[in-house]
Amino acid sequence: MDPSSYATLLAFNAISSHFTRRSQRQIAAQEGAQQRAFQQQQFEAQREEQRQQAKERREQEWAMATRQRQTALDLQENQKVLDHCPLRLFPSQILQSHRYDGPTPLRVFLSLPANGPRDLEGPVRQALQQFLSTHYNFNLGVRPIELLDGAWKDGQFQGAASIKALHERLRSEPTLVPETQMPEGDDHLYINLAYWGPAQDQYRYQTLEKIAYRPVVEDA
Repeated sequence: MDPSSYATLLAFNAISSHFTRRSQRQIAAQEGAQQRAFQQQQFEAQREEQRQQAKERREQEWAMATRQRQTALDLQENQKVLDHCPLRLFPSQILQSHRYDGPTPLRVFLSLPANGPRDLEGPVRQALQQFLSTHYNFNLGVRPIELLDGAWKDGQFQGAASIKALHERLRSEPTLVPETQMPEGDDHLYINLAYWGPAQDQYRYQTLEKIAYRPVVEDA
């Protein structure tokens, strides 16, 4: 081979090797940069995921604390309501008692005064029970009326406040409350009536009769 051609070949190979190594270094640098960028992206994604998880945990903790606080308040309020509820029965016992496919019965609660003559309570209940069973039998289901005469706690839970408390708990149930009051220092017997229809937002409470009972008792 001609020496000049051989020298040219060597120079070409040297230049080719130089550019090859340079290309390889550039490719390696690019791959390294891409790898570092990918790792950085993964790191940022993981950090963002951790931040999001921490945020969700905090939100869950706050929500749980809020629910626990509200539950505690509801328990206190429910206990307060039950303490001042005029009925011996729980509202759920009344709401869950109607299970058949038929008209919702009218619930009747008899409210008698705590300071009234006890010997009148039995006859009044018996007469009302007899009247309702004859004309509005609860078991027949045509015009059912359920008399819960022993459900009222005592005569201390009377008046509009007790009716309002009862209405808040039994708003969905048609309800009738015949009430007799004998205020201290008053010689009159007041006959009141409270009632509301199913899901009625407002109840009615009014005095039907005012009777001077002391002369009658003294004569008796």
